[in-house]
Amino acid sequence: MDDALHRAAAARGADLRLVLEALQSAAAGRTTPSLPHSALATGAAALAAANVAAACVASRRARSLTYATADTVAACALLVALLVLVLGLPVGAAYLSARGAAYVYGGVTPWLLARVREAGWL
Repeated sequence: MDDALHRAAAARGADLRLVLEALQSAAAGRTTPSLPHSALATGAAALAAANVAAACVASRRARSLTYATADTVAACALLVALLVLVLGLPVGAAYLSARGAAYVYGGVTPWLLARVREAGWL
């Protein structure tokens, strides 16, 4: 899985390098090479992401809205993590109690059986 992700990321990086070289040659007044469809799509996505990032920091109101959104997302993520931890406490307590009971039972049983045999009850 990770290898496939690395290959995909490397391919997108190569596409971005091709787009950058094409932009540099166009800026220098040279003819632009033809680009594969994947490079064009990657360049368009990078341009869209840059425009969204620029729009998020363009004005005071946009920065405020971006900060409030990031703050809300972080608060929700931390709240979910806290809920998972708190709701997981009873499960963990039950597991530890069961392990402790098994430990005590395993330690007491041979001793108890020996005492019962000594008493002649078995």
